[in-house]
Amino acid sequence: MLGWLRRLLGLRREPPMSQWARSTDESGFTVIERPDGSKMLVDPAMLEYMDSEAPQPTQASFAPVLEQVASVAVHDDGVAGSQLLGQRLLMVDDAAELDALRASLRIEDGGAGHCMCHGDIGLQLRDAAGEALAVIGVHHGRSIRWEAWKDDAELVDGRSLVDWLARQGVEEPLAEFLQSEAEAVIGRRAYESWIADAPPSLSKLLEVDDLGTPWHYESWPEALTSAYPDVGDRVLALLAWHAHGDGSLVDFYGFDEPVDGLLASVRTLTLVNVLERPGLKPEHLTGAARFFLGRDADDRVRGLPRSLQQRLRAHVESSGNEADRERAQRLAP
Repeated sequence: MLGWLRRLLGLRREPPMSQWARSTDESGFTVIERPDGSKMLVDPAMLEYMDSEAPQPTQASFAPVLEQVASVAVHDDGVAGSQLLGQRLLMVDDAAELDALRASLRIEDGGAGHCMCHGDIGLQLRDAAGEALAVIGVHHGRSIRWEAWKDDAELVDGRSLVDWLARQGVEEPLAEFLQSEAEAVIGRRAYESWIADAPPSLSKLLEVDDLGTPWHYESWPEALTSAYPDVGDRVLALLAWHAHGDGSLVDFYGFDEPVDGLLASVRTLTLVNVLERPGLKPEHLTGAARFFLGRDADDRVRGLPRSLQQRLRAHVESSGNEADRERAQRLAP
């Protein structure tokens, strides 16, 4: 659960991961127990990252390496530590192309998190003697990873790097980058639509930060209670808003997690009583379907009476969205 959602629901902050209990299972993976008692399996690469005390990325620390580059070997499948995982695709030693590569490898100072994959492309930077200076993993045209840094480094101009790769004949990263850009535009439009459809009582609490994330989550319950003293009216307002998320019962962009969290904090019996009220609008049923068929669907559906499951299923099946119709099969026919 995201940190801001924990704060919204009044849950206690978790201690740093370095303080979580650890053990090793028979497969060699590390078992880490979270403060809430749940557990996760961590492979050696992730454990190494968690325990790393390496500095954060800076252009100044990278510059001496870039200055010495006389050739670069391009590999597919990314990098794990200093190990190139894929096959070598080509070698580049043209001075003009190396200058363009240096320019495309400009980074923002400070960490950009840690991507959970090994990257799309591996670059082995070599000096004039052919010795490896550094092995760099390229992640989705957005960031690069070097074992000398703890976190990944955000590229100043990721498009220039995937364009450089495409000029060398490695075109897949550019295609994936462009697809991601198109999907981001769709996601942004969905987000803006979601903000516009918020209950009026929350409109002043939906200022956004530089990442486009709303602030003031902690104030939402109070504002909703003030605007809708009756819990049923609050639920209806949230259901109507939840209907205007990303438009799918299956996929979530993540920005509507607070609404899902607020609905999850309401007793199932209360939700059922609200949904059995006369005069419900289609958006109330859509919001309810998104809630019950989205996250933790099996647990949520289990507490619904058969008649309500049938009603929600009929509503979803009338939408014509094949993925949603398939999802609705979790409900009683």
